[in-house]
Amino acid sequence: MAQNKSESIDKIEALDALLYLLYYSGGRVEGRTKLEKMLILLKNKYNVMIPDLEVDREYYGPSSSEFKDFIGRALIGELIEEELIPLNETKVIFKHAYKLTSTGKAWLRVFGKEYSDEVKEKIKKVATEYSKKDELEAIKALEATS
Repeated sequence: MAQNKSESIDKIEALDALLYLLYYSGGRVEGRTKLEKMLILLKNKYNVMIPDLEVDREYYGPSSSEFKDFIGRALIGELIEEELIPLNETKVIFKHAYKLTSTGKAWLRVFGKEYSDEVKEKIKKVATEYSKKDELEAIKALEATS
């Protein structure tokens, strides 16, 4: 959460950005990788400062080693729910889907008002542009920013 209103420039904490991405995506995003890439796009392409999100260059493009920690914190705080979607008949390969909970929505109502409308508009743009696309399109968009 932001410290105070004077810090409401193009800056947001990663956990809050993650919750807003889910909110503006209709409350749900399928694909852990896609959600991670959407968060990185927000930082790399739309120039939103996310100080607690380190982005590393990996073989498959930019990624964040902290991303799983943000997901874990959101799950423990019951801000989001995780669903495993089987991708084959034997149910050994899964895709992760994330859903914003009522607790997560309440979190945004309390702490989200501290962020600028400009930051929220950038998050909304990423969410609406990439939430319904497949993960490869988000990865390709990130490669274009590198």
